[in-house]
Amino acid sequence: LDTSLQAFQSAGLEAVKLRSKATGVFTGSQPSDFITPLPGHSIARAGASALRVSGPHQNHDFACSSGYLATHHAMQAIDAGQCPAGAVVAGVSLLLKPDSALGLYTMGILSPSGRMRPFDVAADGMVWGEASASLVLQLEDRSSCCSPVEGSAVSCNSALSPSGFVDPGMIQQAAEQALDAAKV
Repeated sequence: LDTSLQAFQSAGLEAVKLRSKATGVFTGSQPSDFITPLPGHSIARAGASALRVSGPHQNHDFACSSGYLATHHAMQAIDAGQCPAGAVVAGVSLLLKPDSALGLYTMGILSPSGRMRPFDVAADGMVWGEASASLVLQLEDRSSCCSPVEGSAVSCNSALSPSGFVDPGMIQQAAEQALDAAKV
C-alpha cells in the first residue's frame, strides 16, 4: 500500500480523488505468504479496500513474472474499459513464513553461496529477497508520465516448451503481440 501511494504521488495524482472512480488494483505476489482465513481475500482486494476504489482487483501468482502478468492484465482491463480512471499495479515479495524458503532450499534451488550469478558458469542457484514496487497506469493526464507502457503480451505460464527448451516461436509471437498493442 505504501509503494502504491508513493506511485500515485510520483504520478502527480491524489489517491483520494479516485475513490468513486473505477480504478483497477492488480498485484503480483505469492499468495501462500498472504493466506488469510477469509475466502477470496487477497492482497489486491485489501489494496482496493484501503484505496476505496471500485474497479477490478486481481492478484497474480506466477513466481518471477507475477508483477509483469499483473501489468499485462491491468493494461487489458484498461483497454476493455473496465478501469476508465486507470490502474495501480504492485509487485511484492515478502518472506513471511519459513516454509517457502525451506521448500526451495530442499529442492536445491537456493544458492548455497548466497550470491546471484545470472548467466554465469559459476551460478549455483537463486537468492530470494524481499521487495515491493508499484506503478500507476493512467489514461487521462499523461503530462506527469514517467515512462509510458505501450504494449504487453504473454505466451503462456512460461516460455518453455513441453520438452523444457525455450520455444523461439512463442517468444517471437509474444513480442509481435506486444509491438502490435503498442502500434509500433
